[in-house]
Amino acid sequence: WGDYDNDGDLDLFVANCCNQNNFLYQNNGNGSFSKITTGTIVN
Repeated sequence: WGDYDNDGDLDLFVANCCNQNNFLYQNNGNGSFSKITTGTIVN
């Protein structure tokens, strides 16, 4: 958990091993998350 976009909401980063994809989920601030699929922080 961390606030990668500095909006005050905790976002979720899931790191995987063995050549599997990592996942970043942005907290929408309303109890839901959006999967982030682009950018340097994702894979």
